[in-house]
Parts: sequence; structure tokens; C-alpha cells
Amino acid sequence: MDLWLRSLKSKAIQLLVTEIDSVFLEFGFVGYHTVDQKNFLDCRNSTLSVSYTLPALNDQTKNKVPPSVQVKFQPLGNFLVICGSLARENGSPLRKLIFNKAGAFASVITSGDVTEFRRTIKDGLCFPLLIDITEEAGLPVPNCFSTLPDELKLGIMALLPAEALARMECVCAGLRSLSASSNQLWEAKYCEVFGKVVVVAEAGSSSFVEKNWRKRFARRAEKKRKLAKEQEEKTGLLLGKRARWMRDYYIKSKRGVRGY
Repeated sequence: MDLWLRSLKSKAIQLLVTEIDSVFLEFGFVGYHTVDQKNFLDCRNSTLSVSYTLPALNDQTKNKVPPSVQVKFQPLGNFLVICGSLARENGSPLRKLIFNKAGAFASVITSGDVTEFRRTIKDGLCFPLLIDITEEAGLPVPNCFSTLPDELKLGIMALLPAEALARMECVCAGLRSLSASSNQLWEAKYCEVFGKVVVVAEAGSSSFVEKNWRKRFARRAEKKRKLAKEQEEKTGLLLGKRARWMRDYYIKSKRGVRGY
């Protein structure tokens, strides 16, 4: 890796790669094998592939190739693309992070405030890859939210405010699908935010009542947001008119003009 790092013209990306490698080592991985680097000096945007495994797997498979994960670093100008997956033929779900404005990240690293950056690496790469490699090796999967049964996940989701639940859906497609599958969950959230709904069906009425509480919540929340924005704009207009009236009054009073 040192040879590859020295070939990079961007000191910022050098710092990023070094910091990311230290996060993997701190997380419990050990470097297993680095691909041939003889051509890295010839191309500024070459890709570095590094394999990590777990100490327990290294000890168990002394004369065999242990299960490992492969992490690829690919600098593209001021961007650094990092991809990770199991190092086998059919691989595993690809974990990817893209960092831009490398200079900004470099300043964060050199200033010593790397907490948020390291958390991003752990949550986006280290932990998912740790789950992949432990499942591949038949080891106990580390305790985390993503490994819980769906029933427990929904129980935890029910304790979250609706806004936090909506943000949680943005984490991955699995959580979004799980949240959308529970109509009861979103009915409870709707009642928490907007109050209990009483539907009175009139005789012969053909009006449609939305039974999907998640969609109903989204529509009501959007309507509430638009009303709040309109109210804010009206308030701004009134304040603007009041300010102009006071300005004109002040100017004319200075000139001795009456009639206000």
C-alpha cells in the first residue's frame, strides 16, 4: 500500500486511504493480501485492492485461504471511490462509499476531528463487511439492528417518532420495505401526529378512503408542509408591508408631511 500511496499526487487522498485502513484494523480486521502494485506508479487513477480477514479465521485455516473481504480504493480526480465485498467469485452485495472534495476531508483528518468520518467508514463499510464475512465463515453474526428478526425491528420502529422513522427508511431498501409492509405501524404514527381519524361513511357514498396509512401520512404531512410555507409567505408579506409603511411614515414625518 505504501508504494501505491506514494504514487498519488493528491496528499488529501493519501490521508483518506491511510485513515480508512486504520479504521478497518481498529474494527478487528487484519490485512491479508495486497494485489500486485508494480503498475500503480504508471497511472494516477489506478485502483488499489486490499484484502482483510479476521484473526480467528486466519488461525482456523492455517494452510488454506481464509474467507476474506476485498476493499478497492479508486481515486478519480478529487473523488475517492471505495468498494467492498466478499473476496470470492460470486462475491456479495457491493458496499460503496464515495468521498468528494478530498481537500475538505484532508483538513478534517489533519485537524484531528475524525469522529464523523470514522463513523461513516464503520457504518458504511466495516460493519456490513463484518456481517458478510462472519455469515460466510459460519461464525456468530455480531449483534446489530440489521440482524434482528422483523418483529423486533418493527417493535423498535414503533418507538420512534414519525420523522425519525421516515429518515430510517432512507438507510436501505430492506428497512423501507419493512416499514411499508406494516400498515398498523403507520396508522399509529398518523394518530400520534394528526390525531385519531373517525371515518363516517354516508349511505350511497362512493368516496374513496385511503387504506394505506403510510401514503395517507405522507399526503397529510405534505399538505401540512405546504400550508406552513404559505402561512410563512403571508407573514413575510405582511411584515414587509408593515416595514415599508413605517419607512414611508418616518421619511414623510422628517419632511413635515402629515396625513398618516
